[in-house]
Amino acid sequence: MSEFEAVSDQAARYGDLDARLRLEIPFFARLLRENGARNVCDAGCGEGRHTIALARGGEFALTGLEPRAEAVEAARRNAALAGASVDFFAGFFSDMPALPGAPFDAALALGACLSLVEDWPVLEKSAADIAGALRPGGVFVGQIPNYGAMLADPAKRWKGLSVNDPPPGKPGPLLCMKHFAPWGERYFAVEFLSIQPDGKGGWISDVRHARQLALTRARIEGLLAPWFAVERAFGHADGRDFDPSESPDLIFVARRK
Repeated sequence: MSEFEAVSDQAARYGDLDARLRLEIPFFARLLRENGARNVCDAGCGEGRHTIALARGGEFALTGLEPRAEAVEAARRNAALAGASVDFFAGFFSDMPALPGAPFDAALALGACLSLVEDWPVLEKSAADIAGALRPGGVFVGQIPNYGAMLADPAKRWKGLSVNDPPPGKPGPLLCMKHFAPWGERYFAVEFLSIQPDGKGGWISDVRHARQLALTRARIEGLLAPWFAVERAFGHADGRDFDPSESPDLIFVARRK
């Protein structure tokens, strides 16, 4: 299991994805609708939960792209169970221009998947590939943590995921936290730390980690400038504008030149 896979597994296990979907799907659907998008590629889609939720109403035609083959298979099973018509493919940002359905009206990169690109030159190539997969005037919607706030304030580097109190004698997660530790000038080491009872009076602790690019708003705008104009920046999926020091996320809307 790679570091990326380990962190993805941990996030899926402890994050409240259902609550996230209830908040985010109406928000992203509104952004797509406002920009006249119907044909949409969800890149880095994981097991397809956002992709499927956006496709179920029939308003948008979704294509999912994900580098992990096992996640693609899970996404296909999830779509079948949900009765959603979505095509899922295994691949990277570099594969987007050749996908069936390209050029797309919009591309999504949600849940910090941009930050998990291995290094800056690859990310620059990825930005060009995303642009190449969009029609002129198409939109790119990205979501990343607010790395700028975490760089400025160490207290914002801790993110609580879950605190559970399992029944006596029942093993289960008790505490899971996520920590972002600066790693050089352009990276964070993201660490999932969990503690759970082992059912025998003891404890099990676990730490998973991976490297993420520290994509501040200025770095995102510089990265996209050759191909996109960033038109909007939100700090949360409730529609609040981006606050560099307080917003938990950076959600940007960039238009293909």
